[in-house]
Amino acid sequence: MIVVTAFEAQNRFGDLIDQAQREPIKRSWSGFADGYSKRSS
Repeated sequence: MIVVTAFEAQNRFGDLIDQAQREPIKRSWSGFADGYSKRSS
């Protein structure tokens, strides 16, 4: 069984946010919105 501590989860989440901020935010956001609208329709 894999146990992930809150500290580890926070670090991983921080890494994801760092990655997202390094990429063009507008492009990644529009891609997310586009995928979300396609999935919900």
